[in-house]
Amino acid sequence: MVAYGGIDALVWVCRTSKNLTLHHLTTTVLAILAEKESIRPAIIIKWALPPLLSLIQLYASINHPKETSSDHSSAPSISSLSEDNAQNFALEILINCTHVLYQLSKAGILSQKEVIDEGVLESLLVLAAFDISLLKLASSGKQDGQTTDRINIIQSLAAKAISAISSQVSFQSSIIEVVQASGKLPCLLRSSNNEVRKYLAKAVAYLSLRNDKYKSSLLGGEGSRALISIIVRLPLDDLDKKTKSEDLLYYLATDTSDDADHPTTESSVDVAAISHACCALANFATNNESQLNLMLQPHLLRYICNVPAALPTHVEIHKHVARCLANLALYTYNILPTLLALGQSPHATVDITRHVVRAIDNLSSNVQLLSDDETELMGWKEKCQEIYPFITGILNTNAEQDNDTIKRAKSIIQKKIFEPAEKASITSSELTDTDISDDKENSSIKASDYTTKNERQDNLSDHSTKSSKSKSRSKRRN
Repeated sequence: MVAYGGIDALVWVCRTSKNLTLHHLTTTVLAILAEKESIRPAIIIKWALPPLLSLIQLYASINHPKETSSDHSSAPSISSLSEDNAQNFALEILINCTHVLYQLSKAGILSQKEVIDEGVLESLLVLAAFDISLLKLASSGKQDGQTTDRINIIQSLAAKAISAISSQVSFQSSIIEVVQASGKLPCLLRSSNNEVRKYLAKAVAYLSLRNDKYKSSLLGGEGSRALISIIVRLPLDDLDKKTKSEDLLYYLATDTSDDADHPTTESSVDVAAISHACCALANFATNNESQLNLMLQPHLLRYICNVPAALPTHVEIHKHVARCLANLALYTYNILPTLLALGQSPHATVDITRHVVRAIDNLSSNVQLLSDDETELMGWKEKCQEIYPFITGILNTNAEQDNDTIKRAKSIIQKKIFEPAEKASITSSELTDTDISDDKENSSIKASDYTTKNERQDNLSDHSTKSSKSKSRSKRRN
């Protein structure tokens, strides 16, 4: 296929022919070939991408500022095909083209020039939100089951490709700019297609690993509302129906009164999408500007704390929630009970325990700032009494925990947020300066392929959060 010009011939037909049947046959062959690892580089080298993008523009209402080809400026020839058959062929051509883009994206061999300048990402964003109205050869506007299935396949393949492209660190900043310019991120995060929601949430989790100005821009506009909408769909019993309906309307941007009457059940929940969303929220919580944006959203902590309660057996999600709360380190709603429930759960892993202890350590630092208000300080000491057995239990079983967790547990005890009588078993003489470590994350445990790089950012946030709150407290005293 490569040595004897097979790829060149297919590309030439795609570029020059206006016949719908030929387009269908050639793109089908290219889609099959794209699954071969050895063929993928040849597809790029033989300049197959421009004609494929041109075909996408030919059969779907996608306008790119830089037209990839002028050969397909006129409508395709449908010869003797009926309108219904022409529509089905056109949808399958789009499936084939999207499948090729997905395979190339998954292989990580697309360059920034191809993804950004030639319009691959922009086309994928439109295809992920594809609707029958965008098909130029739509018959009478009717949409049967097969048509719906084909559209879902197009959307899902495009979303998977976007997720794969977003994992490429070298041009994430350009990806964020294109995503922001398109304005389609909120729509995709709220998509009725579960696969689209899942892979777009995963893409946001990848992109939220950045720690620069681009990171917070993802939450601009309706970005934060759309991301949080994924966890808002979970059932929540302790919120009245009216408030829940208002929140659903705010986050989902649609009339969802029926959803309030019939809340989502655990069996119908897309667990993967929720996991990716919680991971993204934990990543965003390492940035002060992003934190401010998130904390402005109604009942955010209530919905975050509801996730482990609604999904009690999903350890990976518990890990992300613990990490998110550790990064936010705020005294609102039921964070302490949620942290204790996560840490004391039979499903708790060493990684979850580490994040729970880190969250309590951050919270205990903030408790120390209340020393000028004896009444408020005593109130927090009462709330922290339930933490003491949990922390001492960790110290008593230190062989099962990593060094960072043990040092943070000792740090919590040393901060004297408990009554003196209750900490008699551990005296200050037992705690040396070497026991109180700087913030170091244990990098030996990986929750997922898109969170490991952010573990170091968690700890940088711990320092910045404590420093900013301390400065704020000092200004108030002055």
